[in-house]
Amino acid sequence: MFKVKDLIKATNGKLLQGKENLVVSGVSTDSRTIKSGELFIALKGLNYNGHEFIKDAIKKKAKAIVISEKKKYIYPNNLALILVSDTTVALQDIAAFHRNRFKIPVVAITGSNGKTTTKDMLADILSKKYKVLSAQGTNNNKIGVSKTLLQLNKRHQVVVLELGTNHFGEISNLAKISRPDTAIFTNIGQSHLEFLKSPAAVFKEKYSLINRINPHGLIIFNNDDRYLRGIERKLKGKFRSIAFSIENQSGIRATKINLCFDYLEFLFNNKVWIRLNTPAEHNVYNALAAIACAEIFKLGISEIKTALEEFKFPQRRFNFNRIKEFYLIDDSYNSNPLSLSRAVDILSRFNCGRKILVCGDMLELGKASKRLHFDLGMKIAENGIDILITVGKLSRWIAKGAQRKNLNKKRILCFGSSDQVADKLAKMIIPGDVILVKGSRSIAMEKIVEGIKQK
Repeated sequence: MFKVKDLIKATNGKLLQGKENLVVSGVSTDSRTIKSGELFIALKGLNYNGHEFIKDAIKKKAKAIVISEKKKYIYPNNLALILVSDTTVALQDIAAFHRNRFKIPVVAITGSNGKTTTKDMLADILSKKYKVLSAQGTNNNKIGVSKTLLQLNKRHQVVVLELGTNHFGEISNLAKISRPDTAIFTNIGQSHLEFLKSPAAVFKEKYSLINRINPHGLIIFNNDDRYLRGIERKLKGKFRSIAFSIENQSGIRATKINLCFDYLEFLFNNKVWIRLNTPAEHNVYNALAAIACAEIFKLGISEIKTALEEFKFPQRRFNFNRIKEFYLIDDSYNSNPLSLSRAVDILSRFNCGRKILVCGDMLELGKASKRLHFDLGMKIAENGIDILITVGKLSRWIAKGAQRKNLNKKRILCFGSSDQVADKLAKMIIPGDVILVKGSRSIAMEKIVEGIKQK
């Protein structure tokens, strides 16, 4: 609940009408789901404008509205109307105000890959002992993080967030809103290079999270990552830190990793065998990060082991499906050079029938985009992929790279969009095939997955 005067203070807004002592029961940005008595924030973006839905919010008995545009409209007398310069910033300001009402531990997870899986793993483990607030799906931007924090109530005992970025300053801003006590760094890779330019700049942007960590906070980092392994020297003793790894020595480590057809298992700290319901080795790192944090919250390794072995991986992130006599791996949520490279490694190790890779464009890679696609194409050809199907203009460079390394042209198919692929692929499949589908979100690779399942 919020008083209008608190909303004005939080947003530095101007009350155009209504009473400062009016109380709203919650915050909504969606006129379709807003409840009676709530505040409606008219968000404005490139492709949407919440000001167009103010009438709908009023019909559903919104008590207050935050706007950034003055429109000729007769508002009900009992409605509080607050004017701000930017409604998206106002949402963040209100979320920060609400977060500051609670003395509660907040864990923030960032990195190029693995944020959502690590977040969900950790939330699952901690829920064995605590009431956990965690974002649903991938709500890791300024709107998603704000909405998650606005769900915080007195029942919650810990918050687990993921923080994403594709522009400089976003991580620092999200950390300012959420005020984390613990930061988890998964890895640094070639993602969002359109604006961040280089992996070194990606590291700099992610590292800015540390500047917002509460005093006496904890840093958990991947000691096998070339950019993160030196993080302790940069900290200069200001924070506690825990390293996790597979290759290098650290306090949280996995050894003796057994990679099986549709699952894997590893030995944790030479003490306990843990099984994960995925063949994707990179998820060992996500599990280690979650273990490191869970132990700080006083969960025992037996509780952690049980939670991880029951864990269901997020949708469209290397989900392994057996369909009749072939196998379909749905990794269609997103793609960047590091995650695609890992996917190729996993696909190449299967001892089965044909290995079919369906890959869409990798976006937001800037000037290096064509080269990075081409390089991945060469790797694909060198790793025993039998059939390559590309989707989108940029992924044609993957095809060119594969041809450079002598993958037969007859085994490469290129399509302009995902809509065309499922029919063609369904006719090609034979028993024993393993098909991996991967691409950036906006390429809609999930259409291919669903099309194959239907056919």
